[in-house]
Amino acid sequence: MANETTGPKKSIYYHMVRGSAWSMAMRWGIRAIGLISTLILVRLLTPFDFGIAAMGGLALGFVTIFADFNIGMIVIRKVDATREDYDTGWTVRLIQSLFLASLMLAAAPLAADYFETDLARAVVMWFALTAAIGGLENIGIVKARKELDFALEFRFVLYKRVFEFLFTVGFAFWLRDYWALVFGPMSAAILGVLISYRMHPYRPRLSLAKWREFLKFSIWLTLRNFSRYFNMRLHLLLVGRAESTAFFGIYNVAAGLAQIATQEIGTPLARGLYPNFAKLVDKPDELMRAFSHSLCALGLLCLPAGIGLACVAELFVPVVYGAQWVDAVPFVKWLAVYSVLNVIFIHVYGGILVVTGHDRLATGLSYFRLAVGAPIIIAALYWYGATAVPIATALVPAILLLPYTLVLGRVLPFTLGDLVAALWRPVIAVAAMSLAVLALDVPSLGPVLLLLAKIVLGGLVYVSCIVILWRLAGRPEGPEGYVINRGWQHMKRRLGR
Repeated sequence: MANETTGPKKSIYYHMVRGSAWSMAMRWGIRAIGLISTLILVRLLTPFDFGIAAMGGLALGFVTIFADFNIGMIVIRKVDATREDYDTGWTVRLIQSLFLASLMLAAAPLAADYFETDLARAVVMWFALTAAIGGLENIGIVKARKELDFALEFRFVLYKRVFEFLFTVGFAFWLRDYWALVFGPMSAAILGVLISYRMHPYRPRLSLAKWREFLKFSIWLTLRNFSRYFNMRLHLLLVGRAESTAFFGIYNVAAGLAQIATQEIGTPLARGLYPNFAKLVDKPDELMRAFSHSLCALGLLCLPAGIGLACVAELFVPVVYGAQWVDAVPFVKWLAVYSVLNVIFIHVYGGILVVTGHDRLATGLSYFRLAVGAPIIIAALYWYGATAVPIATALVPAILLLPYTLVLGRVLPFTLGDLVAALWRPVIAVAAMSLAVLALDVPSLGPVLLLLAKIVLGGLVYVSCIVILWRLAGRPEGPEGYVINRGWQHMKRRLGR
């Protein structure tokens, strides 16, 4: 068996695992706070309140297409970033945040017309102020991430989320309506700016010295953002337009719950991987090995999380969220499946193309996905109603996985066989886990204990299957081997004391 913890590979794995672990700890810490906040808010506010706030969020996402240049990614891509790069990035981000706020103010009446409620107008206008405030944050936080100081970024984001939780819940107890979901994030944005300068010594200056480099990258990014927005949120836009505000609130909460498991694993893992991918661009063999292993790691973590949630949704939603949200159950099931597949497209395929400089191809694939997916989702709404929208939404990435992989293989040394090699073990283990979870049905336990029993059983079956399949496969190099070997070494050290 290859020794995965010695030589040059140790450096690659160490930085990938370390960065991803910090980023995952950050996201799960944030999500834990967010989940606690949601559990409180769903009992203080109504589906109507969540629907109104979601309308403002969709409007914010739409105008962000034209103003979000992803400054952090641009700086991280530069191997030899200088002070001029950081200062230009901070200045461009400040300008874009002000531009974004202006677009939102202009779009507020349009949002009210689209969702057919004047309440959306005021919410969008307040979100505009929040967007403007966020542009003042210290770009030193991005500098820390580029330098692989994920601990600092972890603390910064965690502090912001704690304050957002306190403010939002506090406003909810006081106001008891959707304004709590508006004023909470705005208050956290103000404190976030102050904290960013307290935590990092970098002091940005107004500068546009490198604006041409940022603009060149941003043109393609803006085009890609347009298609990505509709790929990610078309189902929300259609349901928000077709159904009542309360129905949309339930659907939006379901979408948020469905993403908890997969997005909060995929996003932090990607945040830890991108800087390491960027450092391996001039080492194609090591880059593709790292890419294949990251895909396997995403499969190992995201597949059981997303599919597991879909299997226990009928118990999880009423137990955790309460009876008034039980109508969200069928939406959670299908959107959890969609979220698993979407991680591959957004965080793996799209990410590796951008890091390796294939921005145009990444943009083209994103528009191809929209061209294929939009008619399917719209037809589902037209013929079968809003309840069919999440099913169609999950179907789109499943259809496109094969052609995406074939296209990726034309520009990078990655084949369909590599995809199968990376994912076959977690796929088989998840299938066994799902059968075990669905087969367990002991009503006498009550909903809470039965939910816990299903989660424990599913986890045991999945981990056991992964270990068995890994050994049957000849203990191949990869994330399973790394974790098992590191765990075994740690155990031996502990026992040897």
